[in-house]
Amino acid sequence: MFDAVSHYSRLPTRPESAPATALGSGTQLMWTTSNARSNTPSRRADFQALHTTREDSHSVGMPCRDTRQRVMKRIQKAIIRALREFPVNCQQITACLGDCMRLVPWDPDVQTVMSRIESDALDLQPNFQRGEVWPRSKKQRLIDSVLREWHVPPIHVIENPTTRKQEVLDGQQRLVAIRDFIRGEISVDGEIEPLDFRIQHLDGLKYRTLPDDVRRQFDQFTLRIYRIIDYAPSEPAELFYRLNQPSNLTGAEQRNAFYGPVRDQIREFVLSLEKRGIGKDQLGFSNARMAYDDVICRVALTIRRGSIDTKITANDLVELYRSETPLDVHTLDLIRRTLDVLGSALDSAKKPKFNKATLYSWLVFIARALSSGAIQAGDAHTVSDFLTAFSNIAEDSTKSPPHSTYPQLPALMKVYEDRATSRVADVSSIVIRDLVIWTAFADVIARADRPNVLPHSFRGLIEKVLHSEVFEPDMLARHALESGWGKL
Repeated sequence: MFDAVSHYSRLPTRPESAPATALGSGTQLMWTTSNARSNTPSRRADFQALHTTREDSHSVGMPCRDTRQRVMKRIQKAIIRALREFPVNCQQITACLGDCMRLVPWDPDVQTVMSRIESDALDLQPNFQRGEVWPRSKKQRLIDSVLREWHVPPIHVIENPTTRKQEVLDGQQRLVAIRDFIRGEISVDGEIEPLDFRIQHLDGLKYRTLPDDVRRQFDQFTLRIYRIIDYAPSEPAELFYRLNQPSNLTGAEQRNAFYGPVRDQIREFVLSLEKRGIGKDQLGFSNARMAYDDVICRVALTIRRGSIDTKITANDLVELYRSETPLDVHTLDLIRRTLDVLGSALDSAKKPKFNKATLYSWLVFIARALSSGAIQAGDAHTVSDFLTAFSNIAEDSTKSPPHSTYPQLPALMKVYEDRATSRVADVSSIVIRDLVIWTAFADVIARADRPNVLPHSFRGLIEKVLHSEVFEPDMLARHALESGWGKL
């Protein structure tokens, strides 16, 4: 790039008699003469003033907004005067003022972008890019979005000002998906939800076998691309970093984007907790990042499955939210009664420490107890007493409670504490927490001379699992599952 300041600094210096006007503290003097057009030193001084004024405005700071505005007006006047006095181009002015990265929007269609890729005018694999990492399913979702004419996030490319070639800075995986589809390496997946009758008829088709009108629509789909020009060497890298900072959205926050009946039902349950004043003080953690939504939707899926012996994955929860079928009446009623009982019990109970994992386990316990008749709807007193007793057992887990029916409780409580803070979402941890809560419940009601509250099948199953006297967590969980504990 042509350096105007260096060029003009080689011209003769300003005569001592030339008038001058100060631009501000720390700047050089900008001066003019009555014959500016023919006065070469004037041109040199104008560019020097432009350069140093910019430097000083960043280094020493301007005392107030008015001062900055006056300086900027003088810079503008200097630019105009320089343009009149010498046929300087934009690159020369940029050299004086310093490079400033610009993002120029461009809206080519898919066909135009592909022609640039195939002619190597657009490089999808510059040195700083990662490899092509999207699986086939994710590429097919991108193709599905284009076929539906949905929004595709903008793509950023770095443009070489000399060759006009471009390197993709952000959006590589999106462009690779489009390229692979057009090359026939992937086909349309017509079963991507929400189902679209038109796209279902395209299932399994590749680009070249698409109906003519669909292929034209695909080719004419526009992509928003930002061309990065006039950049300093470090600026594209900084932009790449900022664009690719993880969003850190929780699973619940991501699922909340799915508009559907299940999302609305879960939100109603969360709002019911808030209306009762149940929050961080009662549960030990807040609903920041939609934590309560996450717990309740896991409980809902568990009730629907009727089991805790299968891992709940992120995809399982997404499919629950994506479904257009609402939660059934039985599930809704059981969740409502469960939250009512827990909410009332928390009002007066000394309670164990909750986190997302243990709150899930306690809600599943209450739901199961309500379904089995171990507790009755509205019987918050029993749950309140049990929460207090469980907390006392946990606080002194070195010995069994007086007259305990289950001397294994101290060892079980240690396993519970371990699985309340680590590996909290795997099946073995969920089964262990559930087993310990039910064992403690059986012990508490037996000592309260209420043994008939617990169904006989539960007592028999607990005794069967504990008979082995094995308390190594993974082995205990395996033995419990083999004994049939995971079914609600």
